[in-house]
Formats: sequence, structure tokens, C-alpha cells
Amino acid sequence: MVPSGTIPPDISLPESIQLKGSFRGTASVFNTDLNLNSSYGSANAVATYNSQIKGREKYKADFRLNNFHVGRLIKQDSVIGRVTMAGNVVGTGIDPNTMNAAFAARVVRAHYNGYGYSNLNLKGNARNGDIVTTAQMNDPNLVFDADVVANLSGKYPAVRLSLELDSANLKPLNFLKDDVRFHGSLEADLATADPDYLNGTITLANAIVSSGDERYQIDSLSVVSTANADSSTLKLKSEVLTANISGQYKLTQVGYAM
Repeated sequence: MVPSGTIPPDISLPESIQLKGSFRGTASVFNTDLNLNSSYGSANAVATYNSQIKGREKYKADFRLNNFHVGRLIKQDSVIGRVTMAGNVVGTGIDPNTMNAAFAARVVRAHYNGYGYSNLNLKGNARNGDIVTTAQMNDPNLVFDADVVANLSGKYPAVRLSLELDSANLKPLNFLKDDVRFHGSLEADLATADPDYLNGTITLANAIVSSGDERYQIDSLSVVSTANADSSTLKLKSEVLTANISGQYKLTQVGYAM
């Protein structure tokens, strides 16, 4: 039992919990090695933390989740299921705009939207608002390599993305009911990555969409978007289509309007 109001409303604790290990220190300075077994699954964390200097908090952690039902924990079990993974992080500072940290994770299996994704590797670092991440996925129905650079210091995040999508089989991933497969290269350079205040370019190249016996190839497709307080523009260009939209609109609503 914990005092009322201690647990956030979007967190649901397991029905049964068994916690073993060690914890030495206080809430602001500690060393811990804890093993959790619960009705949601098991987890392990080995960590050190020191927050004696504000803005220069130091931390190091290695953690593992074994078939842990993350969706139930965060009350999103209709979409997110059990996760098996391992990861580590070491750094200084907890403010995203000033922190310096390095992290890595290997997702052995993670259930999302009714599908069990496997073999995802992540590695990256954060430095004064810039977050650099590389990701490789080698799942039977999703294979890609991605490099992402994001800056979170502004009102809207700035993102640069380079994605080599070897294959995506959208039916078993539960995104489409029909058998549709996709391959292509995507480059994005977005000064503001908010979909309703989008400034930047997105380029798709060497794309192949296949459905059954049909196969469609898109050599290049570019999207250029600008937005300010008064108006927005969207320019789309490919070898078969050119479109321009301008005015006061929200990009997330354009599809419904069309």
C-alpha cells in the first residue's frame, strides 16, 4: 500500500510484486541493484545516482525487462504489450536542453498493435539539446537502418532523418488489411517538426510498393513545407504529380479536407 496520490493516474501497479536486492543511500544519492518479479513480468536495474549539484546530476544505469507488460503499467494495453529488452545509460544532467548522456538498448521483442516486433538496436547520445540516434531493425516483416538527429531546445523540435527501409510488410504489422509491401529511402530535414507548423523538406527515393502481383515504382517524391504565423505552403513533386497548397490550414487536417 502507498499513500493516496503517490502513484500517477496513468500508472497501474501489478497485482503481485516481489522486490529483492539492495539500496544504499538516500533519494538524492544512492546505489542500487534491484530485481523485480511481478504479475506483469520481471525487471532488473543496477544504478547509481547523485543529484547533489542541481543541473549536474550524475547517473549510470543498466536495466533489463523480461516479458514485462509495459502496456498494463502505463494503461495502454490495448496497443502496447509485453517487452523484453536490455539497455544502459550514463550521463550528467536531467534537463533535455543541457544534459550530456550516452545510451544504448537492444529490444529482443516488443508487442505493439497486435504484432511482436523483434531485433531492434538503438544507440545514441544527448549533448546540450542535440540528440543523435542510430537504429537498426531486423524483424521478419520490418528491416531498416535509420540515423536521427533531433534538437529539443526550441519551441518545436528540429529533426534530421535518414532512413533506409529495406522492407516493410504492412499486413502482418496490422497497418493494412491487404498484402502491401514497401521499400525505399527517406531523407528529412525539418527545422520545425510539428505537423501543424512544419518547416522543411522530405524526400522519398527509389520507392517500391507491391500489392499481390502489382508493383509500383516511385523514383523520387519531394515535399517542401513552410509555415509561419500568417500562412503555410506545401509543395509536392514527383515524376507523375505536382501539387501546391497555400493558405491558413493545419497539415493534420488537409487529408480530411481533400
